[in-house]
Amino acid sequence: MKRLLSFTLTLTALVSCSPPPQPVVAPRPVEEPRSADSSQTPTPESLSAPRIPIGPDRRVLQTLEANLDQDAAEEQIILLQNRTNLSLPATIEIADFDQARKTYYLAWEGTILASASQPITLSLDDLIGDHQVEIILQGINEAGHPTLDVFRAVPSAGGLAFSYRTIFSKESKGSIQFEHPLRPESYTTGQNSDLSDPIVFDEPDPKSTDPQDILRTTYNWLFQKGEYVITGQERYKRGPTGDSALEKVLSGDNSGLEAFLQGPWAKATTESGQLLLLNFDPTGRTLTFATADTQESYRWDVSSRSSRGSLYIVGTNELINLIKLQMSVALTTSSTIDVNAPDDPNWSGKYQRLDSTAARALAKKSAQALSHEPPPVGVFKNDKGDEFDFQVPKIHFTLDGKTRNGAMGVFPLGNDTILQIEVPSKDNMRAWSRAYSLVTHKEANTSRVVRTLELQAGTLSSTGWVSDQSDPIRLEQVENAAP
Repeated sequence: MKRLLSFTLTLTALVSCSPPPQPVVAPRPVEEPRSADSSQTPTPESLSAPRIPIGPDRRVLQTLEANLDQDAAEEQIILLQNRTNLSLPATIEIADFDQARKTYYLAWEGTILASASQPITLSLDDLIGDHQVEIILQGINEAGHPTLDVFRAVPSAGGLAFSYRTIFSKESKGSIQFEHPLRPESYTTGQNSDLSDPIVFDEPDPKSTDPQDILRTTYNWLFQKGEYVITGQERYKRGPTGDSALEKVLSGDNSGLEAFLQGPWAKATTESGQLLLLNFDPTGRTLTFATADTQESYRWDVSSRSSRGSLYIVGTNELINLIKLQMSVALTTSSTIDVNAPDDPNWSGKYQRLDSTAARALAKKSAQALSHEPPPVGVFKNDKGDEFDFQVPKIHFTLDGKTRNGAMGVFPLGNDTILQIEVPSKDNMRAWSRAYSLVTHKEANTSRVVRTLELQAGTLSSTGWVSDQSDPIRLEQVENAAP
């Protein structure tokens, strides 16, 4: 059995990053980094702001804080693009904290294969099995080929600081999968595992002119070299479809493949037996995954032809820009597709095309309409003067003595229910944004009904919601029972 988190990517040449520059002390004061016992309560704005000066010729695409070298302080990863030439590859910088000077400095800088003009996903994962996370950057280059760069922290000379080196960097016209083997129970208790995550990718065989001939290459982590190396190659032939209509689509361009996907598709089998629909809208540039209870909608950012019969698709969640969608869609027949979605393995599998009649019939069988989580309604308050008036989709609230009006949404994210509030800038007031984990409770007796909300502030990232460890906000709504 494997814990499978696969994604399709396209790979080619190794990138050599620039050597680590000497530490540069930031000329402006910076707050101390957060640690496990920090009493400070960071805001989303302070977490996303770069900790070091950024040159005027560069623009910040994304930041992410994480402990990359297992010391007390967290590092900040900064993803940058060139303002004057967006087609240039994106740049990654690592800001580390100098305990002696109490300020951040530029600890390392490198370049990735992905073009800064295309969507890029920044994530962290322990690929090696030693409880140290690697930096994983997935994107698309100017040729339209998906790319993958993986960086790892390594001790610098003398062992007093850390640098970062490339352990995998490729782009190609094929597909990539990360296979995560089931590691032993000892790994969960803090011991290292000998099982690293193999990287497997399929590409058209360069020695053949037949597009059905595929070369499969497997990479594994080699401890002695400190990088991923080729450990196996095999060739196989993809069988012909025997479907004249599909062959016509496969012989066309990307727009023809996108048009082929137009409309709803139903997953053939699901573990829970629950209906799962995937809807492609190439005209409106949206992608929607839906069950009978919930739906997730993504903006369709870009498509790339990863093989003759496959599209690599990148999307962005329409509610939370930090949440990205990457998936490969392979056309198998005129009425079936295979989907490989790394962000949620439950989405991966074989899908059957639904005509309009079948789609309407399935919709009638659904227990309820597709929707996000039901939000609270009405006024909730506490004895500190905090008051939240939920007027869906608007919200009027007073928090820490400040009154604001904004928009709200409630949606599931992993094991949490998230309340997101957005307040636009107005009358010289800055925009305000918060994401809370929402827990609700209801008590009723013969005289009244008491509804309780517990809001835990945190931040949204590409890996989910993370608590900021501040004290939760508790609010109540008391309603007299009907006579």
